[in-house]
Amino acid sequence: MLWLLVKFVQEFVYIVARMFTSSEGDDILAVLTLVDLSLVANLLFIVIFSGHENFVSKIHADAHEDRPEWMGKVDFSGLRLKLVATISA
Repeated sequence: MLWLLVKFVQEFVYIVARMFTSSEGDDILAVLTLVDLSLVANLLFIVIFSGHENFVSKIHADAHEDRPEWMGKVDFSGLRLKLVATISA
């Protein structure tokens, strides 16, 4: 996770440094790279949380209002469908 954050910051600094000198195609490609890195990080969070809840222990956050809806409802097949939907999007 830390590696993805470092790569995101590196790419963002690179985009900002070349903002006025790069072409339009390079700008679009750089923004798509940032979007790709954020989607990979989100997918990694989903895998970590659902794997922890399914295989290690239950996360006791039932009463908390910030609890994600998918927590406690995602099994292996649901996780696979979320992965396919994320890749296809």
